[in-house]
Amino acid sequence: MPEPLRVLQLLSNPSIGGTETFILDLIPRLRGMGLDARLANLWPGGGELKTRAAQRQIPFMELPANQRHLSWRSLVSLRRYLRDERFDVVNAYGLRASLLVRLPMFLGRHCVMVTGDRK
Repeated sequence: MPEPLRVLQLLSNPSIGGTETFILDLIPRLRGMGLDARLANLWPGGGELKTRAAQRQIPFMELPANQRHLSWRSLVSLRRYLRDERFDVVNAYGLRASLLVRLPMFLGRHCVMVTGDRK
């Protein structure tokens, strides 16, 4: 039997808004379809997102990042996570997540990258 498609939903926001609520509803549906869907956040201290993910039994990873700036620590941490988890699809939401995910994607194993920014 083939392994399930591994999908990462990558956020970079300290609070819960429309996008975060959508993702928290989407991941259980993807998991119900047999996908290995997970959530990661690049914003430190996103405790509410972590709490809601735990309540819905969503695998969650908080990646260290500087609150206002992209940092090497963020980049190295994200690259290591992407390499170790071997995602097939990475869906990045927001400008910071979209920018930060591009370099590790080009340097590492190739997978599909989807980015979006709310208007």
